Amino acid sequence: MPSSRVPPHDREAEKAVLGAVLLNSDALAFARLSLGPEHFYHKGYGRMFQAMIDLQAEGTEIDPVTLGGELGRRKELQMCGGPTVFSDLLDSVATVANIEHYAKIVREKASVRAMIEAAQGVVVTGLQDPASPEEYMATSRSAVISAASSLYTAKGPRLASADLVEIHKDITEGEPPAGIIKTGMAEIDETTGGLWPGLLTVCAARPGMGKSAFALNVATNAALAGKRVLYITLEDVRMFVLLRILARFADIDLQRLILRSIRDDEHKPLVEALNKLHDLSLWVDDSAGLTSDNIAQIAASHMNLHGLDLVVIDHLGHVADPGDKFYEVISKAARAFADLAKELDIPVLLMAQLSRAVENRTDKRPMLSDLRDSGKIEEVARFVWFLYRPAYYTDNPDVRNILKLIVAKASHGKTGTVDLWNDLSRMYVRDWDVNKDGPLYQSEEPSEKKKKKPKKKDTFFDGPQTGPFFDPGEY
Repeated sequence: MPSSRVPPHDREAEKAVLGAVLLNSDALAFARLSLGPEHFYHKGYGRMFQAMIDLQAEGTEIDPVTLGGELGRRKELQMCGGPTVFSDLLDSVATVANIEHYAKIVREKASVRAMIEAAQGVVVTGLQDPASPEEYMATSRSAVISAASSLYTAKGPRLASADLVEIHKDITEGEPPAGIIKTGMAEIDETTGGLWPGLLTVCAARPGMGKSAFALNVATNAALAGKRVLYITLEDVRMFVLLRILARFADIDLQRLILRSIRDDEHKPLVEALNKLHDLSLWVDDSAGLTSDNIAQIAASHMNLHGLDLVVIDHLGHVADPGDKFYEVISKAARAFADLAKELDIPVLLMAQLSRAVENRTDKRPMLSDLRDSGKIEEVARFVWFLYRPAYYTDNPDVRNILKLIVAKASHGKTGTVDLWNDLSRMYVRDWDVNKDGPLYQSEEPSEKKKKKPKKKDTFFDGPQTGPFFDPGEY
């Protein structure tokens, strides 16, 4: 779509980047962390930046003489401004120390231009009345997400001494690391510190252990604490996710919420729950067929538009990455989510389902070896948690509400077991409270005979039973 308006750019910042490299060729490494030749609005400056990259690759010092010679050989010197351009560039920069700031400006302007171009492309294609609206919507969404995520780049090397000073300050003042997200369950946070920025935490379990309930409780707890949370459900639909949140905060059985059969005395707590959740910074994405690359794009775009403190993905087994071998598909996706945490510098909590190998043992508690046939999950995760609900395997009523979180791997902390309370009929997981819940029953035996499915139950998620809409064993 033609326009007489000049796209946003900053000529002085572009000149300052090139001038800084001419002053000190080592500055090119810092510029390349966020810039490529394509990010310069002035094509001649982009050609010059590419020539600088090529000279450095050859081991040639970058200065006006060598750069001028290289541009001359390429017959691009006049396009770049002629022989006098170098003095102009050197005059535009006072110090090399500011090159990261100049590069950031150039990158930001390029990202805005990319979004404008993507939006114009969406309009032009739409006006042509595409034959397939579904394909048009998917392509448009991908183009916009790609443009929105173009602002994010590698952070690159930093001088250790500067960061050590900040870390010492945080330690002496008792400040928690910036970006850490608390789960809202005190014993987990005490054991692990919470969910760490830049790191992937994998929480795995067999069906029926409460994976989705746990994930959703962590997400809502973080959102209630003022954090911005993106919850991506790959196996469920948005409506049921929201009903689970209501079940917890209204303290109403989920089955009756689903069937729209609440009692008269439950209208008030339902309204109170809605009021409590009114300003919750929790976004739910239930898009079908998402690959790990799709999820990375969605998260980057979301951070750009709304800000983002935590991503929760439920669960790994439903990621739609291409591949013939399940092991390789899972490995690639897990690696992609570990990279996503680092790139956005936020925690990523990834739920995963364990294989049936657990069921073949007398002791049903999961262990790290249960992950080793499911791709390189253990290798890429910095924290690995397992969920184990003894009531799934025994008739013992004393263990009905016990949920154990097993910290099996903690690259930056301690391992151990945390005892939690759960009521899956209301999708609620919290700390075990001795005053409310009584002393923890310590002699549950996972080797006891697995209880049979009852013919009829009052609650929808009370053990491994099948409800009218879906199998709660997955949750």
